[in-house]
Amino acid sequence: MAAGSHGAADSAALRGQQARRVRRIRLAMIGGGAAGGALGAVQVHQTFGALLPWWALGPLLVGATVLGGALGACYGREARIRKDSLEPTETVLWSFPVRPAPPPPRRPALTPDPDTCDLRATTRHLQLWQGAELLWSHPYAALALDPRPTALLVHHQGALIGELVWTSPTGMPEEVRLGLARLARRGVSPSAPKSGTTPVPMPPPSSAPNRA
Repeated sequence: MAAGSHGAADSAALRGQQARRVRRIRLAMIGGGAAGGALGAVQVHQTFGALLPWWALGPLLVGATVLGGALGACYGREARIRKDSLEPTETVLWSFPVRPAPPPPRRPALTPDPDTCDLRATTRHLQLWQGAELLWSHPYAALALDPRPTALLVHHQGALIGELVWTSPTGMPEEVRLGLARLARRGVSPSAPKSGTTPVPMPPPSSAPNRA
């Protein structure tokens, strides 16, 4: 009887947590939609308000409000999900867009560009996000990082889990370079892949998922 009571209590607590999470996401979508809709309407009014009569401006304002609201709601949902994924006391250090390279054999003429993802570093994990979906998240001690001029190779437990191409034309952002160097100074250095290849050391400043 006692075990059954504990199980029921655990189930109720889990349902309560899920309900609170859904409520937070809905509120974030409402807030993002309201802000996006208002911003869209303001931008259209500032751009065309003095150029168009009211009967022509009205449909543009409505369209901008609807589009801005939809985009704002999507952004609010995404931001809330990413925030809820953080552990207690975990904070975000930086986040930059990347494009995962297609697996070999690569034929650029026939291979469409993959969707842009976000490589996010927190105080505990390196993560790869695609919109509101967490593709992977691992602690730094379980990773081997191989920085290249235009990409970052990420190894986990001896296997290559990502060849992430920087979307910036200048290659690796300076904030990322400094962040990796800062982690190295704190003693958070990546382990070498078991495949036998040794990653390039972290560069100095001058130069939901599956979790380990």
